Amino acid sequence: MFYDENDFQMHLANPSFTPPGQLIDSYVANSDTYSVYKSSLQDPNTVQLVNRMQLFVLLLIEGGSFIDISDDRWQIYVLYTHFHDYAHN
Repeated sequence: MFYDENDFQMHLANPSFTPPGQLIDSYVANSDTYSVYKSSLQDPNTVQLVNRMQLFVLLLIEGGSFIDISDDRWQIYVLYTHFHDYAHN
């Protein structure tokens, strides 16, 4: 969480996000890199990510529902897109 706009702007200029879990596979398509990560709910960072994403399940998937985050048997797979920075070419 940012309280200062300058700190927020600096963070956007130098992102440091690292996806939780283990990199399963990655590939390049149309100059963009796609990475699939696998993690479990035993990882606190994955729990935080799932809590943030679950609202989108209700909004975007008809019949979607929350998962039980107290059940650590869940394996979470997330696809991340690393967009090619066209502005720096």
